[in-house]
Amino acid sequence: MKNTNVKTIVNYNTLNLSAKQLEILNCLSKFRNGANFKIQYSKDCSSKISARFKGNSVTKITTSSVRKGIDYENLSSTINKRNMGIEKSSRPLWYSHIDKILCKHNTKEQYYIMLFPNPIGTPHTQYFLNGNPISKEELKNSGIMQPSFWKTSKQKPDTMLLSIDNIVKVF
Repeated sequence: MKNTNVKTIVNYNTLNLSAKQLEILNCLSKFRNGANFKIQYSKDCSSKISARFKGNSVTKITTSSVRKGIDYENLSSTINKRNMGIEKSSRPLWYSHIDKILCKHNTKEQYYIMLFPNPIGTPHTQYFLNGNPISKEELKNSGIMQPSFWKTSKQKPDTMLLSIDNIVKVF
């Protein structure tokens, strides 16, 4: 989405960012806008554990091919949606843009990176149960996770906002 209020040059040192967050932003800045690169991020899935398995922890680590710093309205998928009559949501955004890739939560001191998944790439996900690797099939068949955890959309999102704290690696 075209946002004319987005600043193009931001001194990240003026923001309340940790050393790890600044390191992630530095790694991201090495890739030109629109170029494909890989990112690895984690998600704590423990809130979706079935009641009888509470006390365990499940983490999902995903490696995905993405792009950054592009205009959402110029994506072919967005153009196709507009041509089909699907308009932008009128709901107010829960975040505000700091620049083309960095966003900040409107009410919390949390920062997010706006990324665009590669439409032809397939993300690779690995699950960990209490820190030990476990296959998706084993985790699914064990009944540890609530059934709703496995219900996902088959359609790839046009954009993703990742918490900068969940980014493990950029390469």
